[in-house]
Amino acid sequence: MAIKLLEPFKLGQVELKNRIVLAPMVRNYGRDGYVTEQSKLHYEEIAKGGTGLLIIEATSVDTVTSKGWDGQIVIDDDKYIPDLKELTEVIHRHDAKVFLQLQHAGLHTRRDLITGQAISSSPNPVPDGVLPAVRSKEPAKEMTHDDIRNIVAKFAQAAGRAKRAGFDGVEISGGHGYLFDQFISLFWNKRQDEYSGELKNRARFLLETVAAIRDEVGDSYPIVARINSEETGIPEGITLDDVKALALMLEDSGVDAINVSGAPASRSYYAPPGYFINAAAEIKKIVKVTVMTAGGIDPELGERILKEGKVDLVAMARPLFADPELPTKLAAGRADEIRPCIMCLYCQDCNFYKGEPIGCAVNAAAGKEKEYAITPAKKTKRVVVVGGGPAGMEAARITALRGHQVRLYEKKPILGGLLNLAALPPSKERMTKFKNCLIKQIEKAGVKVETGKEVNTSLLQELNPDAVIVATGGVSIFPKISGLDRDIVLHFEDVLTGKAKIRGDKIVIIGGSGSGCETADFLAKKGRKVTIVEMLDTVLKEIMPSKSRDFLLAELAKDKVGILTSTRAEEVTDQGLVVTSKDGTRQLIGADSIVLAAGSKPNNELYEALKGKIPEVYSVGDCVKCGLVLDAISQAYETALSI
Repeated sequence: MAIKLLEPFKLGQVELKNRIVLAPMVRNYGRDGYVTEQSKLHYEEIAKGGTGLLIIEATSVDTVTSKGWDGQIVIDDDKYIPDLKELTEVIHRHDAKVFLQLQHAGLHTRRDLITGQAISSSPNPVPDGVLPAVRSKEPAKEMTHDDIRNIVAKFAQAAGRAKRAGFDGVEISGGHGYLFDQFISLFWNKRQDEYSGELKNRARFLLETVAAIRDEVGDSYPIVARINSEETGIPEGITLDDVKALALMLEDSGVDAINVSGAPASRSYYAPPGYFINAAAEIKKIVKVTVMTAGGIDPELGERILKEGKVDLVAMARPLFADPELPTKLAAGRADEIRPCIMCLYCQDCNFYKGEPIGCAVNAAAGKEKEYAITPAKKTKRVVVVGGGPAGMEAARITALRGHQVRLYEKKPILGGLLNLAALPPSKERMTKFKNCLIKQIEKAGVKVETGKEVNTSLLQELNPDAVIVATGGVSIFPKISGLDRDIVLHFEDVLTGKAKIRGDKIVIIGGSGSGCETADFLAKKGRKVTIVEMLDTVLKEIMPSKSRDFLLAELAKDKVGILTSTRAEEVTDQGLVVTSKDGTRQLIGADSIVLAAGSKPNNELYEALKGKIPEVYSVGDCVKCGLVLDAISQAYETALSI
């Protein structure tokens, strides 16, 4: 059966080999505005993987008034053209097309990175939610007419440079709370002139910019406008009727395509897949130009919406970051080998909260294509991996791909380790896809797997391997709390798996780490009244990406989960849990069931026992330090490269 995602498509005058588009997503790989070798290698990997069109991340058109992050690419001067040209050349080498997204951050500009003053439609204060990126509460200056004309010219000049650098088209960043959106949205636009009021006036700045770019690049050069279809959590945000009217205006202005997005653009695993599809479908009904959308779309969903005629092109950002070979695998009938994005938002955390080059939890080589290239080992070795969780499977996969003879042992009857548990809380089904992908990949790499087999030092000495990778995970912590052995107490793992049955409706969870909070969410969504008791001053402390933490906390608030921090669990009674607060107050929290989720500690006994008995012994994952999937995968990958 023909795959519609892989069909050729013509966007304006540009022929695309398929309908898969890399949606622009900030990488933070630039340096002083220039494209770096890291950027070129990274984008080339995606082009090599078969993507038809790459839209390169938001690129600043004016660094005097707009720069959003340290590693942002810039195009406000001819000096940037040579490196940008090298980028387009490496992408074209793989029969892919490439557009450049042009951006002005407006209010959301990092004040410490610009030489002038931040500008916007109106002098709004910066919302608290964007402070990690903006790092300033200083209001932006309201743009004068001269400022508007200047920025229109900057966009046109930038488009001209993009064309000279070999880009096949440009995309205007018109949503996501950035400058054009700050004019279009009534939430931001408080002006009292011809750029305010009714929608056609609020869109005037964007439409003038499209016209100026068209004059600069000519009639046949593709222009894409990326716009919001919704502004979640923003009062007076644009409506679907607004965006449909805006789409018609943009079509009349001469754009070749509309890329339908929204604010926020990146959402966690709690969001339903394809969160902008319905709006894109409504726009496609009324315009003749190309319509594309992104937002939690995997190949299966992308194929369906193309066949249903809801969009013309499917854009993916994080899925192609997680697996650049997605199109090639799809074409080869290897969809089950596509490494899925688990929507943990680690990539977003790197950039917007930490100001670092972004990485991927499930793809350790993302952004490190040169350092993490899988090369043949100088000498083939017999390697045993102990543990079939994410760290063990990833270590086995990379070790086998390098040519070693690899055998993996897992004491449980199935592979997956904590991925099996991680998939059980609400909306985390993608963990199962990731687990299945790893299982398929180690099978294809030739790893010999034996499940239901516990490994000890005697067996390993008998096997006499050249190297052992210990990935035995962690073990649960059982704090010294009086009455913990009562029948009322259950372990969170048993609750999630259904091994233990919850009694009654009032539940107290001891521990506010990821396992405790996700179990609380799991139980609250089943109608239980849940209270979390955490001895630290906050729940979810330093254990997950900041944006994911925010989303989970929002879910707990929606679920009406009670949270007691700086509170110590003292004693379990038949009536519930006795706790002591920070000020020494002692109280009983009534409970029908108490769930223990006090965290884990490394299970490193085997690793310690093997030292000196096996030529090479390594440890990876939770048996080193209990952490997240991203820690397990990156550590396993690095270790496998060193053997």
